Amino acid sequence: MAASTSKIIATAWRLAVGQSWLAGSIIVRALFGLLISVAAVGHLAPADSARAFQLMMLQAIVGILMTGPGFVRGATAEQRGEVRQALIASSLLAAAISLALIAAEAIAPAEIRRFAPFDSTVTWWVLMTGAAAGALTPTVQGVLAAANKAKFAYAPIMLANLLCIAAIPFTVSSVHTLLLLWSAAQIGGFIATIPFLLLHLKASQGPVRAAPARSILREGFGVSGIGVINAANMLIVYAFREEWRIGADPHIVEIIFFLLRISDVFFQLSFYLFSLGKFGVMANLAIFERRGHATVFLVTGLAITFAAACTQIEAPRPIALLLLAIMIAHAAMDLIRFFSSWVTIDTLRDLGIGDYLAVSMAPYLISMLFVWGVIGVHQPAALYVFLAGAAGLQVAFGVAAFARRRAST
Repeated sequence: MAASTSKIIATAWRLAVGQSWLAGSIIVRALFGLLISVAAVGHLAPADSARAFQLMMLQAIVGILMTGPGFVRGATAEQRGEVRQALIASSLLAAAISLALIAAEAIAPAEIRRFAPFDSTVTWWVLMTGAAAGALTPTVQGVLAAANKAKFAYAPIMLANLLCIAAIPFTVSSVHTLLLLWSAAQIGGFIATIPFLLLHLKASQGPVRAAPARSILREGFGVSGIGVINAANMLIVYAFREEWRIGADPHIVEIIFFLLRISDVFFQLSFYLFSLGKFGVMANLAIFERRGHATVFLVTGLAITFAAACTQIEAPRPIALLLLAIMIAHAAMDLIRFFSSWVTIDTLRDLGIGDYLAVSMAPYLISMLFVWGVIGVHQPAALYVFLAGAAGLQVAFGVAAFARRRAST
């Protein structure tokens, strides 16, 4: 009885500690994203800060394309005992994509060059290296977290982000220095996790053996479809934002892109809170058990952050008068996007990748075509109509997919 009780206490303590490291990592990463966004608005011209936000999004798209749901890949590989295959596959895929995009800089035509910082070769190289590091880090974290080594999974990236937060006042003076600092956090965090990963592999799997090519291919492409779908969706949004940016007032673009950056940080938190809890060891963490409570927490934090962010925005008086209308539109859109994130996560988990493709991608294509053909992409409200329309259609498509599944069973 005493042994059983001590085992229960030890398990509870391990989960509590693991949860605190996970929460700390998420909070620090979110804080870095918020502070560097505030620095961009405070130190860069409106057109430059808008461009910086676009390029940070572009890097995220590349990272998602490289490894897809990397945390899930790493954690499932640890549970199956196929960590080396997953790491080799992820590394090869990330290296191939990053090298291909670095090489593309030399041959990119003029119409493509406005979508990337090709005016600085070094910045583009660091962006792609940061994308690869940022894509591989969740895979390593998944391996270590599933092996009950949460401290080693999350502490390195926390430290890297804290150091980069401290460096913000000294480095954010141009688009390029901002992007270099943003990428440095990803590269530094990934490098810092490698020693702990190697120690884990040495302790748990013995001598290094060659992984079968078939296993590597299975790991490389087994969940890549999800990454391709998500990257394609984000690329549609990126292209629409870029086209809308060209015809809009730079001050309005800066404000809306800044608010979208803040929203994106919180939607990344919602991904952790709503999806990782369905997987393996993470399902036992209390932080993942109450979706409603998590949503209240996120919405409250988002509202407070928006209020603080507005104090950092400097705009001409006529545009400042539009800020309230922009905030109302943004809040309404984000409310719909919260529900759409629930629907897409549940669709992938319960219905499969085919339904996920339809629910996640078709709404963006339909909304884009509607706005482009009916409203006009250069209208001031076009971006909000596009994003809110896509999110609303995702909810409708998801509800229809679940209704169809219930009717067939």
